[in-house]
Amino acid sequence: MNQDLENRINEIFIGYEMTLPLIEFKQEVLADANEALEDYRIAHPQIDEVKAIDHVMRDLGDLTPIVEMINGEQNNNLPVLQQQTIENEYDVINVNVFAGQVFIVAGQGSKPKVEQVFNHEHPELAVQIDDRMRSYNITTPRLSGWSLLNIFTETTRSRFKNVIKIELPANYRGDLNLKLNAGEVFITDLKLAQHLNLTVSAGVLHVNRVQSQLLQLDLRAGKASLKDVKVASSLQGSVSAGELTMHQVQAYFNMNVAAGNVNGFDLIGSGDFDVNAGNLGLSWDRILGDLDFSTALGNINVRFKPEISYYLNGHTTMGSIRVLREHQVQADSTNLNAQVGSNPTFRVQAQTSFGNIIIK
Repeated sequence: MNQDLENRINEIFIGYEMTLPLIEFKQEVLADANEALEDYRIAHPQIDEVKAIDHVMRDLGDLTPIVEMINGEQNNNLPVLQQQTIENEYDVINVNVFAGQVFIVAGQGSKPKVEQVFNHEHPELAVQIDDRMRSYNITTPRLSGWSLLNIFTETTRSRFKNVIKIELPANYRGDLNLKLNAGEVFITDLKLAQHLNLTVSAGVLHVNRVQSQLLQLDLRAGKASLKDVKVASSLQGSVSAGELTMHQVQAYFNMNVAAGNVNGFDLIGSGDFDVNAGNLGLSWDRILGDLDFSTALGNINVRFKPEISYYLNGHTTMGSIRVLREHQVQADSTNLNAQVGSNPTFRVQAQTSFGNIIIK
């Protein structure tokens, strides 16, 4: 990152409370501005450094309306569910994203609130809202043809001229459904009483500091990141392609990985993980029950803390299962039955056809 460019961008955010959504937006601005600077240098190799930075800053335009929108009514803490709450009109909120950057956060009122800063030269970017009985539907229009071409041939500032903030009702007790078809979505600081259903066909999804009763993730392509997420019942995940990263996620996991890459760090919980041809890497902080790993052609790497002890039941046909800790084989058979550590508290089932499973 160019330090002079970073200092110029930091000045934009002086005087604002750096809430998590605003921090996420700032990181996006820094990354895109740095990329724009590198591209401009390539196109103008003789350009003076100061003039190149000035060009990038002009292209970014005035970000103040976006900063003020994102940093509007924010909760510093997760909303607390109480017995006596504001009566909500909606059982489900549907968000369908085809373009832009969307921030979904907790709000204060009894109805959803949608704000947008967009390039008025492109009215086709305006958000569409369909307010129906018991459901609230938010859609960013699908761009095609010349509209799509014009957006991509413009300068960097188009990137930050279609930013949407969605505030959920206070103490919202319904489901939140997101379909991400393109663009980038940030779901931040939410405590949901019901289900969070996420479908990612393309684009990038960030879920940070979120609690829900149940989480369903269908990752068909693109990237998804879950960080500091707690699911009361189960996290049901299907990964067809793309990349999923999880940090500090607590749940009962029910994951199916057809292809793509899934990586988890400091996980808490238990569950079943089925891999066809993808790659799965999991590092565990605490185990709350049994774990089941199976793979046909893919690779599974599992890491436990050294003090964690467990029973292992492994079966392989033409693949391999390797335990990289001292373990005691309990029975002489074609399967691997072993004890790892001195005081097992859970059981690991590992099965592979042609893939490889490594347990550390």
